[in-house]
Amino acid sequence: MEPIHSPVLISIGKFARLAGVSIKALRLYARLGLLQPACISPQSGYRRYEASQLSQLHRILMLKNTGLSLAEIASNLWRRDSSALSRVRETLALRAEEIQRQLSWVEAEIRAAQSRDDAPKIVIKRAPKVSVLSVRKNIDSYDQADEMLRDLGRRVQASDRLVSGAIWHDCGARTKTIDCEAFWILNSIARAAAKTLAPVMVASMMHEGDESTMPGSYEIARRWIADHRFKVTGPNREIYLGGAGNGTLTEIQFPIERKN
Repeated sequence: MEPIHSPVLISIGKFARLAGVSIKALRLYARLGLLQPACISPQSGYRRYEASQLSQLHRILMLKNTGLSLAEIASNLWRRDSSALSRVRETLALRAEEIQRQLSWVEAEIRAAQSRDDAPKIVIKRAPKVSVLSVRKNIDSYDQADEMLRDLGRRVQASDRLVSGAIWHDCGARTKTIDCEAFWILNSIARAAAKTLAPVMVASMMHEGDESTMPGSYEIARRWIADHRFKVTGPNREIYLGGAGNGTLTEIQFPIERKN
């Protein structure tokens, strides 16, 4: 029988150099339970590793290079069953879709710069929870929404108002009834009459110009939402941001979620 030799223990500094990582990274991986030293001296606290642990570290780096977080790696590091790997694949696929959207946006910006195309662009973002003072009415024309905002503005001190907006519960395209909720976003949430607009994921577009060109921006937004496999989940909002170079600046928001 061949003699059994104890594995050679390597200092943390040499192990880090062999692996091409920093000592700080090894300490972090140990703290997260990803890669524990083979031995820690009780007297000095020195950490030592076995050469075979380079294989474990290689798997950590491989998963990390795919874009997984350390927390995700911790839950998927040693599991090679199909369900665990499928979840990793789904995570990466979603991340790839987001990267593709970002690439598409950059490419569109490059084309716009080359062709001087100033068409509005869409951003996916989370609209935060806000406190508003609002009033909702059925109106006969969009001009009446301006009157509603002026009336609301008189009920709030200028120092408490941030920006105004409207939620179009029904634009009247099918029902012939315009259901508008005009609102002012408040600087303070202390008002008893205020209500809260819940946070929501939105497709956001900045429209610059007067109301006559607004339908074109809406058409671009709806087409983009459909083309990128989202669906609208609620009434659209408009946030009125004031004057701009070519007229007024309005943020158009569509609440959305990913289609199944």
